[in-house]
This record gives sequence, structure tokens and C-alpha cells, in this order.
Amino acid sequence: MTKTFRPPKMSSSSADLEADLRAAVGGEVRFDDITRQMYSTDASLYRIEPVGVVIPRDSSDVQAVLEIAGQNNVSVLPRGGGTGLSGQTVNHSVVLDFSKYMHDVLEINQEEQWVRTQPGVTIDDLNRQARHTGLFFTSDPSTSSRANIGGAMGNNSCGAHSIVYGKTVDQVLGMKVVLSDGSATVFEQISTGLLESKMKSETLEGRIYNQVNEIARRSAAAVEERYPKILRRVGGYNIDLVQNPEMLNIAKLIVGSEGTLVAVTEAKLNLEPIPKVKGLAVLHFTDISSAMEATVATLEQDPDAVEHMGQMIISQARQSLGFSRELTFLDGDPTDILVVE
Repeated sequence: MTKTFRPPKMSSSSADLEADLRAAVGGEVRFDDITRQMYSTDASLYRIEPVGVVIPRDSSDVQAVLEIAGQNNVSVLPRGGGTGLSGQTVNHSVVLDFSKYMHDVLEINQEEQWVRTQPGVTIDDLNRQARHTGLFFTSDPSTSSRANIGGAMGNNSCGAHSIVYGKTVDQVLGMKVVLSDGSATVFEQISTGLLESKMKSETLEGRIYNQVNEIARRSAAAVEERYPKILRRVGGYNIDLVQNPEMLNIAKLIVGSEGTLVAVTEAKLNLEPIPKVKGLAVLHFTDISSAMEATVATLEQDPDAVEHMGQMIISQARQSLGFSRELTFLDGDPTDILVVE
């Protein structure tokens, strides 16, 4: 049975933190027991009650939360749709829920093929709003109807089409963020001259540029030797993507950091043309080993997507009144199938 980690009852310091947040935030501040229980879990098996929950209306709310939480030595945890499977959005922190208010698509540039959006919009909703331009955001995790753009960036999400379009980090051009002291800044690709200027600054942003540059320099050999050379490496910080000071974009480092570095309030993302024609093949197998071996041969044909569905999924679908009638495309009784686009 999954147990919930329940911190002690709210102390006077927690009550003071709540009061400070209510005085500074225009959005919702919730420290009640029911809300804390609701936000104690996500799609994972973990349960940890947060200190409290703030639902910001705008970036100034986010700045206030980071500043006040920092003054009280309390961590802040950004949250989107809560679809992560590894407990990324549960902790004894002040949870920032972007999904209720900060979900606007702010601008779509059809000519230059990019979108500017707030973090709380779902991937599917973003693509619905971009469809009239003939463009789409390419990261397609199976939870795209619930997964927020902010979460996709935090987890460096990708889906079946990653063999063509890569991961979320490959589509992020820049972002507006709030740092741990409550200051706001923009991270995007900068010139060497601008990098040198920023490194001279005594602000937190300046220290970040100095430290990232130093970490990249010291770790260069280890990164080259030990970082896995695989298509869908999404674990750990993307130190390998900030090695070149002539093309430095700290936004690439933030992607995949699971909310541990900054709070993102806005993102500029690359869009790709929607394919005009698609073809689909469903390959049937009688055991999983054959399906896995066929995957290697299938990838040699340069498909756009390959998705495996195993015996458990097929069996459960056959037993479902809703899904069983949709399985007419299956030939016989396969244990595994590969859906190839």
C-alpha cells in the first residue's frame, strides 16, 4: 500500500509564510489540509504533502513566491499536469500550479515557425491553436492531452516521433524565467560578446553564467567520455548542450531539470510543418523477442514513428467494452504489435 509522507502540522512559521504569500500574490494561496492532500501525489506512486500551494495568475505572482520562499528557506516546486511517473511534482515544498491561469498561447509566428506560450497550456491545446498555420509542436508523449508545456520542458519529454523530431530540448529556442531570488530574466542563445558582458554582472544571473561556463569547462572531458550517445537520453542535466560558449543557450540546460533550477513563465518553441500525408503499418508478432528484433530492422527504413504494444495492453483492450470493438484491425491473436508510421 502506498503511504503518504505527512509532515508535522502547520507551524507558526508556515502560517507566517502563508500570510506573507497572501499579501503579495494576486492568485490563489492554499495551505488547507484538503488542498495539500490533493497535491501530495501525481501520476507516480509517491505521496508527499507540500507546504502549501500557490496558483499564480501572472509572472509577478511567480516572482513574489520565489522571493518570499527564498527568504523563508522553503523550496518551490513548479507543477503542470502532474503526469510524470517519477514523482517530479511532489515534495515538501510550495507547489506552483501553472495549469489554471497561466495557459495562454501568446503568439504564433507562421513565417519563422515558432510559438510563444505560457507553461500551463497542454500540448494538445497548443497544437489545436497552431493547426490553422499548418504547424505543430513535435513532442508527443502519450499524455499530451493532459501534459503541460512546462512539464514537457521540465522532463525533456518526447514520444514516438522523437526519431524524426528529437526531444523537447531540440525545440526550445528560449524562455522567460524567475530565478531563486525572485528576479526575472530571459535565457536564449547569446553571442560571445553578450556572454562576456553578462559574466561581469554581479547579479544572480551573472553568477549563473559564470558558474555554468566553469562547470562546462571542468566537465568537458567527462561529458565527452561518459554521457550516453543515445537518441532519447532525458535523465540528468544537459551539461553537454552548454559546452560551446560561442553558442550558449542556458535554456537548453533548464530543459530536463525537472523544476530544480528556475520557474519558467514563458517559452519560445520551434514549430514544424504538419505532414500532408501519412502511412501506417501494423506488424503482428507472437512473442516480444521477435517484436524487439523487428524494431531494429524497422528503424533501418527511416520511419517517422515506431510504437510497441505488448500482450498486457492488447489483453486489457480485448476485455474492455469500449476498446474491444476498435481492435478489428488485428489479424488473429498476436501477443505484440509494432505500429509503424
